[in-house]
Amino acid sequence: MIMKIGEILLRRQVISQSQLKEAINIQTSMKMGEILLRRQVISQSQLKEAIDIQTSMHLKLGELLMFQGWIQPKNLEEALKEQYWRQNGYWIID
Repeated sequence: MIMKIGEILLRRQVISQSQLKEAINIQTSMKMGEILLRRQVISQSQLKEAIDIQTSMHLKLGELLMFQGWIQPKNLEEALKEQYWRQNGYWIID
């Protein structure tokens, strides 16, 4: 049986149920802009500008950042993979 790290820590009483829920919430709720910022692919000012533009263009953030030439397709692909893994509870290394 494969157990997730949170289940193991909970079973061994290293963390409480509420600590696990909080960690999962932080892990799974990371948005695309936060991921790209953390990876140092874009700057805070680029993110802010892209969000401002996004409200009128109705594009996904990643598409807009590529359109602006601020990220490459590979950057978006890697960030989307990370976001998927986080949302599904498998991202454990930060």
